[in-house]
Amino acid sequence: SEGVVSFTFFVNHLAKGLGSWPQLMLYFCIVLLEAAAIEAAVYVLVLWADDPNQEDFSNAEYAGLYGAGVAAEFLIAQVKYIAMAFWCQWAWDKLQSDLLGSVLGSSLMWLQGVPTGKIIHLFAGSLNQIQERVCTCSELFVLQFCFVFIISGIVTSGFPPFAGFLLVLAGVGYRLLSRQDSTTHRTDES
Repeated sequence: SEGVVSFTFFVNHLAKGLGSWPQLMLYFCIVLLEAAAIEAAVYVLVLWADDPNQEDFSNAEYAGLYGAGVAAEFLIAQVKYIAMAFWCQWAWDKLQSDLLGSVLGSSLMWLQGVPTGKIIHLFAGSLNQIQERVCTCSELFVLQFCFVFIISGIVTSGFPPFAGFLLVLAGVGYRLLSRQDSTTHRTDES
């Protein structure tokens, strides 16, 4: 139906934003490792708080384990940001090249009277404005997308009734989005 985007189409678009499916899957794995490092460090703090008499480990050992978790998260985050920057830039360069090649290779009549330099200038100006936001927006979206599912899974595994809350929240979100979609269609038709 009109205005509906399939999940497959959405995920394919997301993968192209990072360059390819393998890069998207690798990014999800990097975020999963980062979340695991964060949760491991928090878990060490919980164990440390539950062991005030140092029966299981000494304070130095707890501090070392916590420091290792924080260091792992920091290193993984650096790898993640560098990979995201390279992948988004590569995907963006490919998209810009494909778009420009498509327009310059078309046989539209209006294109015959427009100098090639002017077309390239228009492309450069318009696409550079978009490019300034592409990497940051893509990274934030994928990061939040990953963290929502990872943290929800972790919380649900520790507190199973949380799954009910997530189902109610998903239902409310779906209703709000479908209502917004139908409102948008009515506005577009009038």
